[in-house]
Amino acid sequence: MSSNKLYKSTPEIAILLLNMGGPVSLDAVRPFLYELFKDPNIINLPAYLSPFQRILAWIIAKTRSEKTIELYRQIGGASPIVKITDNLANSIQDFLYNKGIKVLSTSVMRYTEPSAQSVINSLETKDIYEIILFSQYPYYSFATSKSSLDDFIKYHKQSSLNNIELKIIDSWGMEDFYLNWWVDKIKLQIEKISDISTSIQIIFSAHGLPVKYIENGDIYLEQVTESMNEIERRLIQQGYNIPCHLSFQSKVGPVEWLRPYTDDKIKEISESAEAVIIVPIGFVSDHIETLYEIDILYRHIAEENGIKMYSRIDVPNADADYVAQLSSWLLEKMELE
Repeated sequence: MSSNKLYKSTPEIAILLLNMGGPVSLDAVRPFLYELFKDPNIINLPAYLSPFQRILAWIIAKTRSEKTIELYRQIGGASPIVKITDNLANSIQDFLYNKGIKVLSTSVMRYTEPSAQSVINSLETKDIYEIILFSQYPYYSFATSKSSLDDFIKYHKQSSLNNIELKIIDSWGMEDFYLNWWVDKIKLQIEKISDISTSIQIIFSAHGLPVKYIENGDIYLEQVTESMNEIERRLIQQGYNIPCHLSFQSKVGPVEWLRPYTDDKIKEISESAEAVIIVPIGFVSDHIETLYEIDILYRHIAEENGIKMYSRIDVPNADADYVAQLSSWLLEKMELE
């Protein structure tokens, strides 16, 4: 397919951005929690307890909803993740259209609308010949990537689209455009504060995961570590030799999660650093874990422990430069003739 012609009447490729979703209002928090915790990829019960998954999810949602509502109230009363992912999908569609490639790009949320089923119902009315499932989790995990993909594939098999090929992008955290996003933004932040403080350390804060997932073969930790090490290597190569640390956030429940926890790491480095830069590695869109945990909770912890300068690197969201780099990469993955 030539890139210098606009194909306004040809069948379309569907590019579907798979993400977690989030409550669009305070009233939607409890239903969101229920959908989240009834997912066996999130709470993996023994086989003999699996019939009680929905009951347990209802109990957890009821127990946690009041506290969680207050957290969402502090970030504006809703999660922006659906709007951000929609904006990214629309921007990808526009970018490729301007390159002469007609695609239908939209978001698919795991625990809120637009759900896999509703998106598939919509696609059944379109002239689609290929579907690209693009996970918005750069690092593969059973709890995120696999859950979203399995959910979509289940409904796809039941639909009239089941004869259409699915191309899956489920692990892309080592791609140059993604690594360089962080490298470039970290460099800018270092330059911004280096005249004020020379005692800077960097914390790469990734979403946590129960240790048992790793023990059962989940490759998430391996991929996150590899990506952080490569970003650090590129920074050093360009003359930015700053101490870097990897930590994990968003622990839920009593089971053992990956350590060190980000709040503990902040306290630890406060003994030797005046400034800390948080890199929310693995996050591509703002939601409660960046807007509340990193921006509010961890900032407070840093200040309490004497950190004079606390900042975080912006996630890509639908930034124009990121859209251009991401869309160009997707165009290569599409292998159009």
